[in-house]
Amino acid sequence: MPMTDLERDREAVLAVHHRYNKEAQATADIELLAELWDDDPSNAFYNYSGHNYRGLAQWSKLWEYFGERIEYFVPWTSFDTQVNVQGDVAWVTSQRFHGLRWIGDEDLNPLGEPTVRLTRSTEVMVRKGDTWKVVHAHFSLGSTDARPGAI
Repeated sequence: MPMTDLERDREAVLAVHHRYNKEAQATADIELLAELWDDDPSNAFYNYSGHNYRGLAQWSKLWEYFGERIEYFVPWTSFDTQVNVQGDVAWVTSQRFHGLRWIGDEDLNPLGEPTVRLTRSTEVMVRKGDTWKVVHAHFSLGSTDARPGAI
């Protein structure tokens, strides 16, 4: 049975999510990031460090800094992923884990000991012609603690 337009859109959005996690982020590939993320300087991106960034240019500078100073020993892996598409807007929510260690020369190590981290992500995308571009991303640390209220 042929795929519907909605199914094609969901697959395309999920492909952007996976390319970001498995390819661009894994190697701090700024050129690929520029293919996947919209370049409007007013777009807001929230890093799990608690810092906010505006536009692709600021996020690219973050990757330039960390790309030489961190090493992944467990690749970015998404799970509990949900894709929603409504017209020309889509969003992906997921939990992710990755393992990283600091390899920078600086005495300041913002990452602490090498560890596997659980994080959460929300990526909002808009359709631009035939492609989907990330216009907002929010990353935060996840928790494995019991939820309040036994939910």
